[in-house]
Amino acid sequence: MSLHEFCLWVEKTDLSMFVKSNDWVVPTLQTIHILCVAIILSSILMMTLRIIGIIGKDESVQAFAARFLPWIWYTIPTLAIGGLLQISAEPERSLSNKIFQTKMVLLVAAMAGMVALGRKIHAAAGEAPSPAAGTIQVKFIGMIVFSLWIAIIAAGRWIAYAIGL
Repeated sequence: MSLHEFCLWVEKTDLSMFVKSNDWVVPTLQTIHILCVAIILSSILMMTLRIIGIIGKDESVQAFAARFLPWIWYTIPTLAIGGLLQISAEPERSLSNKIFQTKMVLLVAAMAGMVALGRKIHAAAGEAPSPAAGTIQVKFIGMIVFSLWIAIIAAGRWIAYAIGL
């Protein structure tokens, strides 16, 4: 089955028809999607600022991670469901769009980075559970993950304007 055939099939599903035929669904999904991105980006920003030593110097990096990583991991499923529902309304417009495809690659990289960041922070807890800033590796991974999420947001905004890419 080609991508085009798959998109045609998705467009004929009851779910796609429901999303397309109710004017309130897409704006509601977009609002939820944006709020989820805000929760994730805020959590990553707080962790990154702690890791590089700008905020929360009286609290360990591990404690910050314990506070903010769950917000990220619990929000991602809602973000994914909302995104899939939005795609169902116009699958070919999204799935064939190079910017959308780039966004998905960035998302996979960001998720892998968050897993690596969590592991490095957890491993560092055994070595130095002090409130000091993160190690060079943790700082680097944190900055990369934050940058990836900024790129994901930018790509998400460009999808609507990159018709035909």
